[in-house]
Amino acid sequence: FWAVAGANKTLAVGLGWLPAILLGTLTAVGGGALRDVILGRVPAVFGGNGLYATVALMVAAVTVLCSYLGIPEVGIGLGIALALVFRLTAVHYGWNLPSGLDWQPHSPRASLMRRRSRPASRRGGKSDSRKEEP
Repeated sequence: FWAVAGANKTLAVGLGWLPAILLGTLTAVGGGALRDVILGRVPAVFGGNGLYATVALMVAAVTVLCSYLGIPEVGIGLGIALALVFRLTAVHYGWNLPSGLDWQPHSPRASLMRRRSRPASRRGGKSDSRKEEP
């Protein structure tokens, strides 16, 4: 709901489509974070949740697209419906974006490249700190 409201308010004051999508997303994420802080919880947007900000971004984009097509009322209803469907589906199936620590290569070539880019001391090999004499 807040992504739809933020995107529509941004369009109402005459800003373009990109600020509307960004401010719609920021309205939803900021409102949810403020709610969590007031309740004494860690804000859900900081991770471990079912695509919180991603859903807000998609909903704001759909709302802006419908507004540009001349059907803002459909955009409001469709945005709220998509938010419910996407968010509940993400929570139900446990969909999350990978965090920096979870991001691992999934192909043999990527694993090989990752191992080669590590320093020798982290690979378990011996680092040769001796210098050759001339």
